[in-house]
Amino acid sequence: MSEETGEPFTHCIRCRLPLLEIDARWLVIKDYRQEECMLEYAICEPCRNDISAGFSEDSKAAVREFLATHIDWNARIEDFMMDGTMEGRLSHCIGCRTPREHMAGYGISALFDASGDLIEGPLPLLLCDVCTRNLSNRLSPEDLATWRNFIATHFEGPPGSAEWPGYPGLL
Repeated sequence: MSEETGEPFTHCIRCRLPLLEIDARWLVIKDYRQEECMLEYAICEPCRNDISAGFSEDSKAAVREFLATHIDWNARIEDFMMDGTMEGRLSHCIGCRTPREHMAGYGISALFDASGDLIEGPLPLLLCDVCTRNLSNRLSPEDLATWRNFIATHFEGPPGSAEWPGYPGLL
């Protein structure tokens, strides 16, 4: 659901096609500051893949390394088994395990199937600003520019964008 409208997301932010007509999965990305949603969008998997295909192999490897070394996937599975609620799954950062109420900001990613049903697995997930910066700092300057260009193309601009890492949901 869109925080702004209270309605489900209906179109891909990039290709503008109706999500339920694409016959592909899609991601919903939300970025919060002090519990206020500052940025949100849905992007279909073909558009996301098209954009991320242009990222360098070094950046892709850095993201894979971050995911492998900064996330305790066994603890994530335990969390799912102990608390299957969405609130429980999004109660802390997947990277550093900081509780959400102790964060200045965070990003949430969720994956939906072609019919609009939430896919539960590694996603949905919450990543705090500290871990987002850690991940973003691993990307090449060119790939960070691609991310910033995506944001600039589709949004008027989040407040404090110089320091705001934004959740790199295209990765």
